[in-house]
Amino acid sequence: MAERKYKHPQVNLRLPEDLKNRIAELAESNGRSANAEMVAAIEAWVKKSPKQEPVKVDVEALTRKVEKLESVVMQVIQEVKYPSPSSLIEDKEKKQD
Repeated sequence: MAERKYKHPQVNLRLPEDLKNRIAELAESNGRSANAEMVAAIEAWVKKSPKQEPVKVDVEALTRKVEKLESVVMQVIQEVKYPSPSSLIEDKEKKQD
């Protein structure tokens, strides 16, 4: 296997021409290469960005909630399919009013 020329991994990045030119201008004014300018910009952006904490999910609690909701949905379906006699009477009384 060929020995790597650089100690850091390389990344190929496609840039719009105007952005590439702006980076070159900034790099020259800061006395560094375009690569060093991009690394500095990315490092500043990463430092400024809030650290994302991993989302903690209580799978068991979510499972219980889903099961409860499924149960409620099944009850509603059963009531729609097979309404209780008292609900039929109530509906009939409401229609008469």
